[in-house]
Amino acid sequence: MTFGSGNYTYTVQENWWTLPAGWAFGWIPGVACDSQDRVYVYSRSEHPLIRFDRFDCVTFVEEVMALSWTPHITATMPLLQQIRYTAGHIAYGKRKHIMMAQWIPQNIKAGFVRDITRAIGKTAARSATLVIAHADFATKQGKALKLSRSERPVGTHRLDIVPAAQMHSLVQTVPHGTIISTIRVAKKGVPYRASHVGLVLVDSHDRRIVRHADGARRRVVEEPLATFIQRSSRYRSWRVAGFSLLAINPKLPSKTAAVVQSH
Repeated sequence: MTFGSGNYTYTVQENWWTLPAGWAFGWIPGVACDSQDRVYVYSRSEHPLIRFDRFDCVTFVEEVMALSWTPHITATMPLLQQIRYTAGHIAYGKRKHIMMAQWIPQNIKAGFVRDITRAIGKTAARSATLVIAHADFATKQGKALKLSRSERPVGTHRLDIVPAAQMHSLVQTVPHGTIISTIRVAKKGVPYRASHVGLVLVDSHDRRIVRHADGARRRVVEEPLATFIQRSSRYRSWRVAGFSLLAINPKLPSKTAAVVQSH
């Protein structure tokens, strides 16, 4: 539904927000937006003032993907739901929380992305393994995910990576639009290995840069891909094993395209 006219035309976006697990809106007496496009929601609840204004690294990539495929903003939300949630069902437990076990394999199966790690890395590519057990959700890192027993992707999951040492020499072969994920070494009691994700872009001078949401700087930043790899390789407390490379498919799967066209 569209309101207004001319330069002041607005479209209703249903379910545009994502709340942390256990949070809920109460009665909402007011919503405000400031000069930096930050949205404030006032509600009669345990969290009376909630501010929406930031991406994390995964939501940034998801929203860029959804916007790149859709002809109009009204079609973005249903597509984003398909990318972000299992079967497009909006619920915290249906979120594709764990990259190696949920986000990457499910979005490959859905036809949104394809794995190009071996195509780029060739003989340098290796298989990384993530073994998830229920015991891993009793640790500090596991508890933070707040997944019920039935929501945990328990099992053995594998993903191709290019080792950090070999990635340096392959920088100029990474295509424009590649999703690059930082994969750490397996750590006991931690039910994930992916720690960051961004988009590789090729500028007019054929230079590769990474655009990503930086948590420390609290904004989307750009840096040369070579710098990104070098900086990641210096981590010592939780060493980087390598990088996963995904290509975003240029066309939506027919089933998903039908959903988008209906909006």
